[in-house]
Amino acid sequence: MEMLNKRLCFTINQHRTLEEIRSFRPLLSQGIYQGIEIFYPFDTTPLHQEDYVQGVFELLEENPEVVLHLPFGENNDLCHIPHANVLMERLSNGIRFGEQFKVNKYTLHLGYVSGQDRGMLCRHLIPLLQTLCDQTSAYIMIENMPRETEMGFSPQEIKTLIEAVKRPNITFIFDTGHANVSGYTIQDYMDALYPKLMHMHLSDNRGQQDEHKPIGYGTVDFRGLLQMTLSYQQLYCLEILYQTVDDLWEYAHKFQQLFN
Repeated sequence: MEMLNKRLCFTINQHRTLEEIRSFRPLLSQGIYQGIEIFYPFDTTPLHQEDYVQGVFELLEENPEVVLHLPFGENNDLCHIPHANVLMERLSNGIRFGEQFKVNKYTLHLGYVSGQDRGMLCRHLIPLLQTLCDQTSAYIMIENMPRETEMGFSPQEIKTLIEAVKRPNITFIFDTGHANVSGYTIQDYMDALYPKLMHMHLSDNRGQQDEHKPIGYGTVDFRGLLQMTLSYQQLYCLEILYQTVDDLWEYAHKFQQLFN
């Protein structure tokens, strides 16, 4: 398999220090990575937010593509209907935060089912997703989730939502770690959603839980994924847990080995 025009990305969570963010610059200046996925640091101190913004702006001098992961987790549950308006304001603020970095793609987790009817939750989510899409010309990307207790679990559920939202900028981000836990195959996701695929999160696990391990650790069929997505021209984001910049060098090398 020949590696042609494959562009790599890495994540920079909102708790990274300015010093750490600065250490990533050679990865971009030397062309090892071509993109970064940042986070909206709403849950950090104002001083840390200033450092995070400064660090990202410094990396932008190397002209990476920038993706932003919107707030997620139990405290950012779009399916929790009583708090949906509060979260929508937070998500809107996250989109505005990303505009200063010329973000063109926003990663979105939909939230948790929590015993509610999935059909009712779809009807609840459709106008919210339409509102988010109408606030920006950037892509709002629904991420596939690993457990049936979360919305966006099945490929068909994501496809149904995208079709119902009826906005040109509602799309799909494929997470290999989540898919490997879900029981659905990569082919299942690609058959249903490949035309809407705008971003990928790559990490490995052994099929039991989302571990964010390096390529080769578990049972994800990365070579098969690459064969199924030959026309894909967007970023491959290595959403792998790392400590230092040296880990990111190693993970990029492991990705390159897939083409040997």
